[in-house]
Amino acid sequence: MIGYVATNDDRYVVGETYKVKGLPKVESDYGYMVYCSLTMAILMYGMVVDIRIYEAEILGATEKESFGRYVRTNKMKVIREVTTDELFDSDDDECAKVLAYIKEPERPGMIEYLNKIVRPTMSYTLSMAVWRLTGTRYFEVFKRSSYDLIRELVA
Repeated sequence: MIGYVATNDDRYVVGETYKVKGLPKVESDYGYMVYCSLTMAILMYGMVVDIRIYEAEILGATEKESFGRYVRTNKMKVIREVTTDELFDSDDDECAKVLAYIKEPERPGMIEYLNKIVRPTMSYTLSMAVWRLTGTRYFEVFKRSSYDLIRELVA
């Protein structure tokens, strides 16, 4: 199984295999946390500028979290780091694209993209990321949302 690990430091090296003794346990936080999707890695770890996301292969025993968002494993191999360009090119993954803008806010088209995705059902995490990106322009982005409810809310 391939999944994603997230960190904000240099604890993982591409090509290295990591293992712990014993069986992984979700409840006790024992073992390596490997997210089942890129979006889950971003949402659960946080949309912060220094996040590093790696693709990892699970090689050992696993225990799955009850909601299916991640597994704990006692052995994994880090395959590669997900680049900011890959995040930016994730047109079907709003969280990945917004994280790319957080990491490189000078990329063109940010406000236009945010105007397109701001909606009433937007997750709290994504809303806070938009706020961090736009600062005082936050409500200006919401005023130009393509959703009537959002525009009425900030009017």
